[in-house]
Amino acid sequence: MARLAWYAVVVAVVGGSAVAQESLSARLFLQPAATVLAPQTAGFYWVRESALQGLTRLPLGEFELRDFPLSATEVGSIRVRRARSVVDGQTQWWRGLRPARQGEPELLQAAPGIVQMVFDGEVVGEPASRVVLSIVGGELYGVLRRGDGRAVGLVPTGQRWGESVEHILSTAAAAELTHWICAVEQTPDYWEWLRTAKEPPVPQPQAITLRQARVAVEVLSSLYLRFNRDYDRLAAYVASLFAMVSRIYEDEVNVTFTLPWVLIWMAPPEGEEDPYQNDSDIGALLSEVSTYWNQNRRNVSRDLVHVMTAPGATEVGGIARLNTLCQTNSAYSVSGIRGTYQYPTLSYTWDVHVVAHEIGHVFGAPHTHACYWSPPLDTCVTRDGNPPIGDACYASPIRPRPSWDGGSIMSYCHLVQPSVALTFRPRVAAVIRSSRAETCLQPPPAPMLLLQYPVGNQQLRGGEPLEIRWTSWQVQLVSLEYSTDTMRSWIPIATGVPAIQRSYSWTLPRESIPRVWLRVVDVTDPTVGDTTMASFAIAIPSLTLGTPRGGERYGYGEQVSIEWSKSLVEAVTVLFSADGGSHWDTLARGVTGVSYAWRVPQLATTQAVIRIEDTQDPTVADQSEPFAIGAPVLQLLVPNGGERWTVGSRQQIRWYSDFVSRIRIDYSTDGGQSWRTIRLSYDATAQSYEWEVPDTPTEQALIRLQNRANPEQQVQSAAPFVIEGQASGAGTVGHSPAVQLYGAELEGKTLRLRLRLGEPLHGVHVRLLTVLGQTLAERSWDVLPEGEQSLWLPVPEGLAQGMYLVQLDAPQGRWILPLGLVR
Repeated sequence: MARLAWYAVVVAVVGGSAVAQESLSARLFLQPAATVLAPQTAGFYWVRESALQGLTRLPLGEFELRDFPLSATEVGSIRVRRARSVVDGQTQWWRGLRPARQGEPELLQAAPGIVQMVFDGEVVGEPASRVVLSIVGGELYGVLRRGDGRAVGLVPTGQRWGESVEHILSTAAAAELTHWICAVEQTPDYWEWLRTAKEPPVPQPQAITLRQARVAVEVLSSLYLRFNRDYDRLAAYVASLFAMVSRIYEDEVNVTFTLPWVLIWMAPPEGEEDPYQNDSDIGALLSEVSTYWNQNRRNVSRDLVHVMTAPGATEVGGIARLNTLCQTNSAYSVSGIRGTYQYPTLSYTWDVHVVAHEIGHVFGAPHTHACYWSPPLDTCVTRDGNPPIGDACYASPIRPRPSWDGGSIMSYCHLVQPSVALTFRPRVAAVIRSSRAETCLQPPPAPMLLLQYPVGNQQLRGGEPLEIRWTSWQVQLVSLEYSTDTMRSWIPIATGVPAIQRSYSWTLPRESIPRVWLRVVDVTDPTVGDTTMASFAIAIPSLTLGTPRGGERYGYGEQVSIEWSKSLVEAVTVLFSADGGSHWDTLARGVTGVSYAWRVPQLATTQAVIRIEDTQDPTVADQSEPFAIGAPVLQLLVPNGGERWTVGSRQQIRWYSDFVSRIRIDYSTDGGQSWRTIRLSYDATAQSYEWEVPDTPTEQALIRLQNRANPEQQVQSAAPFVIEGQASGAGTVGHSPAVQLYGAELEGKTLRLRLRLGEPLHGVHVRLLTVLGQTLAERSWDVLPEGEQSLWLPVPEGLAQGMYLVQLDAPQGRWILPLGLVR
């Protein structure tokens, strides 16, 4: 319970109140181990992953960490600030699966990158000190160079306990460095260069312009195996190791490193081993590396290549080609990496030393004991000492002795003294900068952050996830914000998002906002960022059901057009309930239009309900009020036989109906032998229709009503009635000046007819016919006002061009209008 309580405090402080402070306790994320099974030169600590990650998200450019371990026996305060990382979203990470051979290219598999945060600073109260921390995931890598020159390293051991990762802090023991030597004198042209090259007469001051070195890194299978086949941990170690080396070069040479390309070779069974036969013999490995890269990797952009292997039984710790920076065919170096997995031995500072040393040769720096320097910068080794060093300037009677200033990175002073300072010293730094770096390295590009999506001028659905996408360069963490007041103020979406993630899913506010701007900015430098090019709108998707709305009475088997309007809804699900919404049956799913033809089931109910839902988001919905379903009833009341109606008079045809929506009305003048249409489709619920009796005198007249939904259901007058007298007729068959067709456009499945009416028409029915009289489409209107009208007629898909007839029927008459369609 005590550990749980401590974790709650960590989350609360790191995630909340500590944001406003500049001083934090390292105990929030780093706790000493309860039992220390180690010598006094080492200390063990548990690092809480989530709390450490919370530290990286604090919006502080600089802060102080109290209670930080400075050695195995003392704690103090360090002050750190955010620094550049050597990896970012542009770094390519690869797994090596098969080397190139016999004309086949090597097989590499792209791997996910890592997110690294780097902090740089000093020990409070120690003016000459230096602190570099690298955080990858929940692991902490650190090097502390104390004010007295001692180097202390902090790295994970690989042991875990729940959410905590064990870390070890220790100084680099003298035994770790005793047998390490560099084989640079074995490389071609080394001795000739050493004989002819001269140190600049006056050491150049540190150049003002920051330069960037692109280091392509290759990690061999032997080191992968030493890290227990843990790719992620090895990738984190590589990034953290180069972060430390880069900080040394930045401080003393004003050159920063970036890793554009990193390859880690697998080992069986994950893949084949690396292509080199001598990866345990560092002295022989360099020539193999040069040949393989020159044959297979000319397209990898870099200023130098550094190969990392696990050293075998050899005293050679590294090798490099001297003064070859930016020369693609020869800028190669190799180092033997101890790693952190020979538990409990700590070798992190050793690895930093070796990598910085070998890359120093590529930059043009010789050993400090060589005759290049006049006089040599130290006499830690001699040509006939123990061990004898071939490129040492002095021999007997001068004997090896410790350096008065603690040695340096390019020295062999680790062979005769307990430790070596992780520094180049000014004269060596001047040579590193002036030999090749000043002329061949470019300044690093400025940090860049570009917003890719959204771009603006869009309408997005409120309440739904939006994938924000961006690309970046030399940016580690980003903040996402939006504005609704023309960018006068900004509302946070998320902060501390790794830039390498390149996207973030944001659930849009479930409200209508007409103008929204969005931006992404660098957490450490808000001036680096990007904003949408224009505003976009957030709208709430909506569905409105038009038919049915409730109160309707539909008969069995009737086809009902369920119709709706929609906004920001792509597809609709249509549902039916027979019990007022207690239970639902799906009629259709994924309907992209605005209507659905539904055949009414044979199920009597007064609690029928239709519901429509957004297929993607069912919470966007609308539904009807209850309506009824029942057996259709249709009875003709008038005329029912014996009536005498005069031509030209207006008479009421009356009927009783229930559960019938529309009917067809016909009349016969020959006792039912043939029929003429009065109305092709009419609202049955009107229960009556005013009919102007036509000029067709007869004593055998009949009226017939037919259910449009079920043509078999029809009723007619029980007996004939009489149409008598003379009348001139009310309509004209054929073209009439009262109705003119002056245009038509075909748009997909819809035909738009442009009519000009001389007077209002009631009860209009329009049909599209072939020239042979076949009906292709039809539609009815209750009223068409006088003047120009646009009528929309649904037509079959793929209607061919050619001649057609438009037949318009109304109580005033019938008009047959020719129509020519041209696509």
